[in-house]
Amino acid sequence: MLGQAVDPYRGAVPDPTQRPQRARRVLSAVPAVLVALPVVAGAVGLARARWLPDLDDSAITYRVQRVLALHPPLVGMPSTLQGDVIGPRLTTNHPGPLLFWLLAPLYRLSGRAGIGIAAGVALLNVLAVVGAVVFAHRRRGPGLAAVVGIALLLMERSLSTDLLASPFNPYVSILPLFLLVILTWSVAAGDRAAYVPFVLAAGLVAQSHLSGVVPAAVLFVLGTVGAFVRHRRLRRPGAGAGAAEAP
Repeated sequence: MLGQAVDPYRGAVPDPTQRPQRARRVLSAVPAVLVALPVVAGAVGLARARWLPDLDDSAITYRVQRVLALHPPLVGMPSTLQGDVIGPRLTTNHPGPLLFWLLAPLYRLSGRAGIGIAAGVALLNVLAVVGAVVFAHRRRGPGLAAVVGIALLLMERSLSTDLLASPFNPYVSILPLFLLVILTWSVAAGDRAAYVPFVLAAGLVAQSHLSGVVPAAVLFVLGTVGAFVRHRRLRRPGAGAGAAEAP
């Protein structure tokens, strides 16, 4: 076997450099698990309390129900700008329906139970926090993954656990926005694994609430321009091997 020592009596001898690599992977998995626990606890708490959507949550649930209907939602929730800022005559909505589309599958699988909405939000937030830790590790290893994990735990601590599984659109994009910051760096660094989640996170943040449009747009432009500049730099003659695509 190439690159691996062989003992004639015991067979292949494990590469001693593999143990530190495994240890680093385990250490990186710890913050990913820890940041997911508060979100899971929030969803479990709502399930045990037999949570049912009301007020804005019920309006969101109604739009989730309409996703596969004849006339699916094409805009987001109604915005308070209509009455508070620009007057009652002009109807305004938050930009897009992506949140409704993302929540629809689990809602249908739950038999259209209210807890299916909370479970869908919890899944989105688990993906956001775990994704932030994973891509932080891809950028700078377990040290940065631990720092990001601590920052996320403090952020989750500042929110009540039920808000981590709440579909209320002002809150639902908080953790995805954190993920988007990490993904912007990853995309600019040429990490191709970040491209699809980068687009989805930017879309969710921008569409869920008007306050997310500017930060999502700025981060999207930064990541896209960074990736383009890096790509142009790599295509120049004489670009070194060290400038290869990021892992």
